[in-house]
Amino acid sequence: MVKIQGRLAAVTYRHDPQQPQFTYVFGRSYPDGKVYALRRIEQSWAWIPVGAPTATKIAHKVSAIAYPDGPVHRVRLFATAADGHLYRAHQTGSSWSWVDMGQPAGVGLATGSPAAVTYVDADAGRQIYVFVRGKNGHLYAARHDGYEWSWDALGRPPGMVVKSVAGPPAAVAFQDGANAAGVYAFVRLDDNTLGLYRYLDGVGRWAGVQPGAPAAGPLADPMADVDEYGHLSALTYKEGADPQRVYCFAVIDAQVGDPVHAYFGTPQTDDGTPMHWSSALDGTDTIAASRLGDCVTYKDGNNPQMLFVHFSSHPQGDLGASAPHLLWWNGFEWDLAGQNVVFPDTPPTAITYKNVNGTRAVEAFVASKSTVWWGHQTAAGFVWDDLGSP
Repeated sequence: MVKIQGRLAAVTYRHDPQQPQFTYVFGRSYPDGKVYALRRIEQSWAWIPVGAPTATKIAHKVSAIAYPDGPVHRVRLFATAADGHLYRAHQTGSSWSWVDMGQPAGVGLATGSPAAVTYVDADAGRQIYVFVRGKNGHLYAARHDGYEWSWDALGRPPGMVVKSVAGPPAAVAFQDGANAAGVYAFVRLDDNTLGLYRYLDGVGRWAGVQPGAPAAGPLADPMADVDEYGHLSALTYKEGADPQRVYCFAVIDAQVGDPVHAYFGTPQTDDGTPMHWSSALDGTDTIAASRLGDCVTYKDGNNPQMLFVHFSSHPQGDLGASAPHLLWWNGFEWDLAGQNVVFPDTPPTAITYKNVNGTRAVEAFVASKSTVWWGHQTAAGFVWDDLGSP
């Protein structure tokens, strides 16, 4: 039996504008380092082998994006491999092909997953950014400008004290009407604070970080698993006529257990105004959050914009188990709920899905005990179904 372990990646896409959305859930097998996909067409799930690059293994969680190309959507995967290179995968008919994207100027890539985002620029060109961490503690971006790929060396945050990038990045693309379009990349630094690199209309720089952002002292070295305990999640949120905001969620001292915090700001201005930390989000100040899952947002009809944060905690101090929680913003306040289930491995990956009746819902996926579980809303509440393994 193939064993799926670690964090998952998930995207929704549409082959036909007249048909329901499809869903892909990608997981990495252990110990052979191959990628497998769960694909849903309407209500049917099926496993598909995606494989791995020739002569190497996928070392960490893949990053997946889906974007429209005419009437259909394209799905792209990005992953770091055991040879220190970045790879991308795309579908060719019924199979998948892997392409070696190399390294930035001969610098090997450090442990941790890449962060891939895409948006359409002011000239209607498709932009793709893939952020990775180098073994030298610098941040790098592989960029596709609509014609070709290139590497950007983004370095480290400037300042009197040299800080290195110590965890996998989280990235989000934004585009708010006629305002500036761009990409935010968040990274955890080696003093356990956050760094922010942002591209605005293609021009990049390190951005301000609010003094006094919560920190719990230097990171453990090495961390047990940077993909698990160093995970960040970023998204954009907009309600009504308010400016669009960028959020980054983090658990500051995940190895000990700490509330979930949010880091937020408006991306349209580039006047040097730093983003701000919130206090612990309501409802999480009494929970020792251990691992942050994915965060998603959606708007359904005339209802307020919803924002969902998945995270896990160690129940009753059991460091070998994780109890998932769902924290959501209903347009007015934060609310918290447990999900009445305990998984021993990783926190959920979340997506929003448009049902056949046109309504939207949040779904979650988690790899536990070598199989994949699907969390979704039913008339009886939020339930988890076992989707098995390849």
